[in-house]
Amino acid sequence: MPTNSKQKDKIRELTFGTTDGVSNVLLYFLYINKLVHSRNVMHIPGMCDFNQADYLLTKFAKTQIRRALYSLIQQGLVDNSADRTITITKLGKTKARTKLQLEVEPKPWKGKLYLINYDIPTKANSKRVMFQRLLLKHNAAMLQNSVYITPYNPSPIIQKFSKKYSLPGEILISILDIKSTFQTAVEVRSILWKVFKLEELNQRYAQFLDSYAGLSSESIQNKKLTLSITFQYASIRKDDPALPSQLLLERYLGFEATKLFHKLITHL
Repeated sequence: MPTNSKQKDKIRELTFGTTDGVSNVLLYFLYINKLVHSRNVMHIPGMCDFNQADYLLTKFAKTQIRRALYSLIQQGLVDNSADRTITITKLGKTKARTKLQLEVEPKPWKGKLYLINYDIPTKANSKRVMFQRLLLKHNAAMLQNSVYITPYNPSPIIQKFSKKYSLPGEILISILDIKSTFQTAVEVRSILWKVFKLEELNQRYAQFLDSYAGLSSESIQNKKLTLSITFQYASIRKDDPALPSQLLLERYLGFEATKLFHKLITHL
């Protein structure tokens, strides 16, 4: 039976908007166990006792767990052996890794800022919207209508997108001379902080730190909050443009939150 809208809303709330399906919750749980504890298997007696493994899983009925687990097996995302051992597959790990982005390596920065100017006809509005989403996904922010800025060379992804979708109009990529455009490094950081809306993001990191920094690993382990912590952290990370550290203000809390996240789940 498909998940109804109320159930999806509940799951989004529990997972901080990271997912709306029980199947993904189970898949991510197995992935996190593999990532942190080097275990990609879990023995599940009766295939329905997942709710003993993590606090968040107690929020779902056993029938939901069964259906979700069956769906994962059918999709080839997990394997179920004769002794009820549940194993996340290579395909399952790839899907979870892509969605949660917990293993993303920092991009090397070459000390440049790129401006992207485009003029895409209104008749191709759907493609224009897709193009804008592409830019946002790849570490760009809007300066003004049809003008975006990014610290990473956007040429490869734009060329690939233009070729795939036969994007009409014109796209101009230019390199911004940082030294002649800005008076100081602080000015660059302050402007990018506003353009990339990092103040709101930083507040979310602060809330994460306030929620967990004062808790002992023992108290968190007793409550089995692996999924809740991971989903809250992942929901913030997916909105982080991942600017180079050289372009961030000192009050940026992302690095501190990342350090705390890995410390917490290592002890779970």
